[in-house]
Amino acid sequence: MAKGVQSLMVNMDTDFAVAIRQHIYAELQDFVGGPLRDLLAKAVKHKKDILTGVISSIMETCSDQSANSGGIADHRPLNKFNSRSSDLSSSMRSLGGGGGKKSKKGGADTGSMPDLRGRRRSVVPSSTQLYLARTMLESLVHEKSSSTGRRIYRKDLDEKHREKMVHFLRQSYFWPALLDLKQSLDESVNLSQLWFREFYLEMAMGNRIQFPIDMSMPWMLTDHILTTLDPSLLECVLHQLDLYNDAAAFALGHFRKQFLYDEVEAEVNLCFDQFVYKLSEAVFAHYKQRAATMLLDKGFKEDCARYGIAIFMPNSVRFETLLRQRHVQLLGRSIDLNRLISQRINAALLRSLDVAISKFEADGLNCIMVLDNLIEVNRLCHRLLSDHLGSLADFNDLLLEANRQVSAPNGRITLHAFAQLTDDVLVNFCFNTATRRFVRGKLNYRKPSRGRPPAVAAQYEFGSKSLNSSFSNLSMMYGGFVGVPHFRVVAKLVGYQGISAILFDLLGLAQRLLNDQIKAHFRSLLALMPKMCKLQRFEYGVEGNLQYFIHQLRDFSAYGPLRRECCQSLRELGNVLAVALLMELGMAQEEMFDVFAAAAFTNQIPKPYAKNLEDQAIKMHKLESKYSRLQIGKIVHQFGTETQAKIALDSAVLTSERLSCGLRIFDMVLIRLHDTLLADPIWRGPVPTNGVMWVDECHEFHRIWSAFQLALSLVHVQTHGLSHQTSAIGSASSSLSSMENVYGTLKKGGGPSAPIGANVTLDSGGASTAAQQQQQQGTTIEELFGDGIYWAGCAIVRLLGQHRRFEVLDFSYHLLRVNRAVGSAPNQQQQHGTTAGTKEGGSGNKAQQQQRNIARLIDRIRRVQAQHNQVFALLGNFCVHLEEQEQKIRHFAPPVYQPQQNPYANGHEGIAL
Repeated sequence: MAKGVQSLMVNMDTDFAVAIRQHIYAELQDFVGGPLRDLLAKAVKHKKDILTGVISSIMETCSDQSANSGGIADHRPLNKFNSRSSDLSSSMRSLGGGGGKKSKKGGADTGSMPDLRGRRRSVVPSSTQLYLARTMLESLVHEKSSSTGRRIYRKDLDEKHREKMVHFLRQSYFWPALLDLKQSLDESVNLSQLWFREFYLEMAMGNRIQFPIDMSMPWMLTDHILTTLDPSLLECVLHQLDLYNDAAAFALGHFRKQFLYDEVEAEVNLCFDQFVYKLSEAVFAHYKQRAATMLLDKGFKEDCARYGIAIFMPNSVRFETLLRQRHVQLLGRSIDLNRLISQRINAALLRSLDVAISKFEADGLNCIMVLDNLIEVNRLCHRLLSDHLGSLADFNDLLLEANRQVSAPNGRITLHAFAQLTDDVLVNFCFNTATRRFVRGKLNYRKPSRGRPPAVAAQYEFGSKSLNSSFSNLSMMYGGFVGVPHFRVVAKLVGYQGISAILFDLLGLAQRLLNDQIKAHFRSLLALMPKMCKLQRFEYGVEGNLQYFIHQLRDFSAYGPLRRECCQSLRELGNVLAVALLMELGMAQEEMFDVFAAAAFTNQIPKPYAKNLEDQAIKMHKLESKYSRLQIGKIVHQFGTETQAKIALDSAVLTSERLSCGLRIFDMVLIRLHDTLLADPIWRGPVPTNGVMWVDECHEFHRIWSAFQLALSLVHVQTHGLSHQTSAIGSASSSLSSMENVYGTLKKGGGPSAPIGANVTLDSGGASTAAQQQQQQGTTIEELFGDGIYWAGCAIVRLLGQHRRFEVLDFSYHLLRVNRAVGSAPNQQQQHGTTAGTKEGGSGNKAQQQQRNIARLIDRIRRVQAQHNQVFALLGNFCVHLEEQEQKIRHFAPPVYQPQQNPYANGHEGIAL
């Protein structure tokens, strides 16, 4: 800026010179003809010969004689005193001894000095004249003599005359600089003397560095401004670098030393690189803080302020002036500072995105909300910077490069999301149907492998430590689970291609689970099931039916892998289905925003309210004509080429219908699993002998699922009420003890347990020590495996079309119906045994405990039934078309009555069977 003003003033030097000369002439002549004239008259009057001689010398030196000669004829030229002994009276007469008084005759001014204030000439005194006048004036107004120390002439001067002389001396001091304006301007903007190192550089001759950069005056000033970010100094930060231009010009022009210029050039290269680096870091940190502050929740900031928690807010710093500099002159080079800063900002944004993805790769899927916040902050920061930096790359391109998805089909985010789903979420997390969230289970089946998070500066995250803490606290709300918000972010970040890849691999995993692990367990469990297991009569009560089921399923409950591998396989399959459902819900939210935003451009106009159809049609026609200019497809078809029109039409169709296409994710997963189940006849079982369905035989999957659910219910009751107590259920307690080993096996790492011992009570040591410890903790099967087990079993039952017969023939449901019909009261035989045992003492407590155990079991079955109904209802919404394909109407002939010889031989009245 200073150099620019200097160049403008130099260009106008000719105009300034005339005005300066006229001003100096007027000031000098006004001083000589005004204050000095009055002082001379006073000195003559008081006969101060020396003072009169000095003043006369000043006046004769500075007065314009040509102007005097061209004046009035009555005015005579000033006499010259050749010596101090000259006739003062004659000089006074020549000067108009009346001191400028009017004569009695003519009334004219009889003074010798003409009035020069009305006439201005472009004539200035020479340097000698100015020097003599200033020297003589200084001798008059000086405080003391340099030789004697006495005030010689100061006492003879009045205060008003002395002040005018001092004022004239101060003003005339700058006249030489004004007269040589060009040279003065060059010297005023020349800062080369601040870089004064000739002596030390002469010693080294440029062979080694004598001064580090920290001792450089320009860099010290520049670094101070960039460190403090003072708004009043930041816009002038480039002025310090202009010192190098002056130093280089002075080294070549004045000293004529090449090694001095080489030293200046070397220092400029280093300092300017540091300047661009520090300025870019400051700009990036400032705009990152602004973006993070703008995205930070306002309610959160208000709550923090209410509790006295200070959150760093960026100050107003004017970087815009520096970011507009595209032609910075430095050592004869024109530097585009905007482009250099843009390159470094691109690198900083790229590193910031890389850090965000690396932090996500070092953590689980529940931390994808942090990744979303980091990406959004960087996106807003890029948008704010793009208003001033024209060379910034597109943010999507930077994100693709950081995600390593420029040439690869799937990026780092997609790969890590899939890895966390398969290695952590599906294996170690428990799904909750009510909240639709995955939470980490109490036992980790498999430990995922992750890297270490990078340690970086705060500016590569959210801008400052306080902002990092603020966003960390906000993200903690989503850190304890994986739910719909996380899958919405996954859908937004990975896109359709990434979702397709994830679902394809998850579907392959589900098919492998069905064909390998679950099928193997199903085949083994099918062999351990009894050939026939009937639902007993209600007269037996809950206890009788329960004892029958436990006796029939004793081999089933002794299956070793049931306690670990089978439950884990079902959990993984159920979690796959839950992930597909949550992914669909997350995509639906993202797609609805896109569809709503594109509605005005795709002719998707909401119908307005109207009293009848005719008014509504009129209003719709007006709206269509109003928004017709926004229809991109029509405009491109009208003004574009055929290729462009085809692309626009395809894009409009995709935008309008992709919502309905995206919502079929879970449906397509169920269809693929349905095809996988139908490919193997083992899932449906052999053809029923009656040609309709299997009733009491155990050949279908729903029978295996019924036995499995009863086992889980018994384990739950065993964990929460039957430990350390004697059960009156008999052999049920032994089965409970063996089933309870599910928990102990999980903690020990698997392995078969001991077979069931008949009539072994819990207090007899049938349960292992690990199982007893687990009972004391009160951990349920849902806390270990979640609802994924129910999702897997219900999905298989539903896809096989066995859900209705499962609801009718399930063992647990039968116990619930028996309890609703006859209650949990024991039968007469058990009552008789209880009455007889009362005489011995303690049998009453056993009966009460028995009632409580049955109540717990019934309550557990009721909860499981509600869980099954919820899952079946949700699956039924997506399996409508499957039912339509499988519905086959069969016609059966009415039963024919066949009389028998002894119709009451079977104990029943005559019934046509």
